[in-house]
Amino acid sequence: MLLETLRSRIKEGLCSVWFENEPKCYVCGGNTGPICLNCQNVYFHPELGRCHSCGKLISPELNNCQDCLENKGPKSLTRVWAWGHYSGDWKKYIWEVKFKAQPRRLGEIGRPLSQWVLRHFPLVDGIVPVPMHPVRLAERGFNQAEVIASLL
Repeated sequence: MLLETLRSRIKEGLCSVWFENEPKCYVCGGNTGPICLNCQNVYFHPELGRCHSCGKLISPELNNCQDCLENKGPKSLTRVWAWGHYSGDWKKYIWEVKFKAQPRRLGEIGRPLSQWVLRHFPLVDGIVPVPMHPVRLAERGFNQAEVIASLL
């Protein structure tokens, strides 16, 4: 069993030297990356309507969800945008980045995220990340908003 495992790992290593690996989807691990068509279709729908105040999915012709219209949503936000729908493999990816201390994984999605930002936002002079509470920063070891801001 040990010999078979060793043989398999040596074979994989040699193949990776001579053959270019097919890029993997960073979200689901499928064989077409950086984000496969299936994940794009399931999780990334910036064209869908979202509440301007909280980001919930709503009908595209509306600006706010019922909760925000009834003053039950977040206060003091003028607009919320969301690149992806927080569910399934995308939720797992975000969870792993934040809570398994894997900030480098954000570099995997830097290019597609930047392309989306360039298409949907006006040019800006700078991006300022939201600071984290010192206790939360100590627990996590990094500020994901700071990493994303540096990617953009």
